[in-house]
Amino acid sequence: MPHIDLINPDHADGEADKLFKTAIQYFGSVPEPLQLFANNPLVANHVFNGFGPSMAQSNLSQPFFAWIRYLLASHTSCRHCIDVNGVMLMDMGVSHDKLDAARQDVSTVDLEEREKALLVACIKVVRDQQLLEKEDIDDLKKLGHSDADLITAFHHAAHSHAVDMMINAFGL
Repeated sequence: MPHIDLINPDHADGEADKLFKTAIQYFGSVPEPLQLFANNPLVANHVFNGFGPSMAQSNLSQPFFAWIRYLLASHTSCRHCIDVNGVMLMDMGVSHDKLDAARQDVSTVDLEEREKALLVACIKVVRDQQLLEKEDIDDLKKLGHSDADLITAFHHAAHSHAVDMMINAFGL
């Protein structure tokens, strides 16, 4: 049960109402975290729009981004995000066993090698709070990643992690 009130989509007005209508177009409903963040519509918009860069690009796959969200949520124990992203991955053909294995060892994720290397780097930096060396970045570039790919991937990972922490902070 959340520690603060959720904004009911049926009673939302102004910016929250606009955001909820957009969310319904994307998801078919208004996710509870968005109802929580709508207590400050400016924050809710930033949270919602923070996922936009990963949706607007075409060099990295949506399974790659779902894995980032799933693995980071597993680390922060963000139940909502574990469930949502686990279902997304299963809809993409990932089994329960593969989900469990990935939580224990990121290298078991079934992605092409270039995306797997980037996933491991994102997890290393965001979840494990380790810095990458220039050589690490150079290795990712040798696999075909552009600077834009790297910025997009690391932004997505950092944003996902921050959202998970906010969801947990308010007991959702």
